[in-house]
Amino acid sequence: MLEFLKRRRKQPADPFADAASANRWLDEVIEQNGTEAHDAVARLVQGWHEQAVQLSPGALDAVFVFHERTSGLHEQLLGSVLLNSRMPPVLEAELRARCLAWVDAFLTIMQRLGALAPGVLQGRDLQKYLPRAEVVQLQLLGEKARWCYLRQQQPDAAFWHEVHGIYSRAEQRGTHGQEVALVFEGSSTVEDQYLILAMLALLANGSLSPLQLDAAWHVLQELSNRMTLSRSSGYGKSFAVELDRDRPPGRAGMITSSCARYWSTEELVQQLGEWLGQLESGQGISGGRLWRGLDAGLIRLMMRCWAPQDVRHERAARSIVDGEVMLVHRLSTIHRVVREHDEQNSRGEADDSRGGFDQAVDLRVYGFVTQRPVERESTSLPVDSSPPVWVKGRVDNVSDTGLGVFVAGDGLDWLAIGRLVAYRENEADVWQLGIVRRMRRDEDERFFLGVECIAKQPLAAVLRSANQRIIDQSIPEEQVWRNGMIALYAPTEGREHRLLMPSAWSIPDRVFHMEVRGKTFQITLGKAVETGSDWSWVEICDARPLD
Repeated sequence: MLEFLKRRRKQPADPFADAASANRWLDEVIEQNGTEAHDAVARLVQGWHEQAVQLSPGALDAVFVFHERTSGLHEQLLGSVLLNSRMPPVLEAELRARCLAWVDAFLTIMQRLGALAPGVLQGRDLQKYLPRAEVVQLQLLGEKARWCYLRQQQPDAAFWHEVHGIYSRAEQRGTHGQEVALVFEGSSTVEDQYLILAMLALLANGSLSPLQLDAAWHVLQELSNRMTLSRSSGYGKSFAVELDRDRPPGRAGMITSSCARYWSTEELVQQLGEWLGQLESGQGISGGRLWRGLDAGLIRLMMRCWAPQDVRHERAARSIVDGEVMLVHRLSTIHRVVREHDEQNSRGEADDSRGGFDQAVDLRVYGFVTQRPVERESTSLPVDSSPPVWVKGRVDNVSDTGLGVFVAGDGLDWLAIGRLVAYRENEADVWQLGIVRRMRRDEDERFFLGVECIAKQPLAAVLRSANQRIIDQSIPEEQVWRNGMIALYAPTEGREHRLLMPSAWSIPDRVFHMEVRGKTFQITLGKAVETGSDWSWVEICDARPLD
């Protein structure tokens, strides 16, 4: 009789009722969980899809609200992967899974909307949502492709089947050129997003670092409207794609099909050329469009891969060989193995020169120059005498410019595009310096590396500042050798002289005293040719021997 007096639990409002309900629900989740709202929205959208609830205008408004308001959190999560080049594999896999869960959650809703028949769309008043859903769907597919490229893999045929199908249906409906407002990029169209995916696939396979890949993505977001798809294969067309074939695009001259679409990259490459001229002249890119990872080298690579006409390059002749190679990385370890031969020949001198900061000759205290006490020298830190850790690989081919090698096993977290390595073939006495330019990951987690040789016989060198006689206390102990800072001198046959040194001290026009094999030179640093994680490859613009 008294059941009506029982307090009934208040039913929570449906977040998918309309846009206002979605905003209220998201405000509460963000206030309670902060950045964890990214994962909460992914679970909510995926669970709502699994319930097979009928799509309605209010539900789609709510879905787009969730997508727009959590896109910023998603970009922050993606940025943490791009900026951290030494992230542990377990943490990287976790962040990758979180990003892809968010992508898959919204992708299923967009795919479900696109699969509805035209009559059903008109009956439910969903026709107006299609252009926006197709643009978002191509954006989400683009992120899945980027994760493949980050792992040195290629999207499969099913990916291209879906991408081509989205553009084909939009072209049939005449909505492929309709502008849609986006969160960060202003406005875009289905054609623009489709061209972004096509152009990204045309970049060199496995030769971009994560930051370079992200910069190329932003460049395409900015310049995709400089290209237009056409059915005509007339003069001046650069690339083409076949809508009835589940494969990426290629050069226009290699594709002749009734289902092909053609476009020219002349205007895009012209804009890249203007940006390159601004960077090389020391100016910033007009409009402040300087994304992380965008430099002159990347622009040259994009101009070569996206050239309006096919560019022919002569490649060094490769010889197929079968042998083993040992690789080491990190500048301090490379310097150690390079100087190992000299230290073995002059062991007595090497034992006296292994110290760090505490073996500096002079010490300036309160304006006076004093001799360091002997007992202070005895407290120098011991040098690590353990053998360096190297990776064994199998040589596949060798050329005048480098080699191709297969590596497999554990402990390969350091592998990345642009990594400096030293390698030695078949127990040779001389270590050679190289930079990883290409990577390809096989299904069995075996890597193929394309290594460019930059020095065939590097020499261990030490740098000391020309205007002070003590070692900078901020130099890490592993980068100190013979009372100075480690460096690698790379002799060349021409007039160019270059030096590998820690990147933090590679300041142009700075003067050092460089000691190489007992000879001392006064050098002036020039511009940096290339910079890595802990090293910088700089030019020597002036070198004078010191008596």
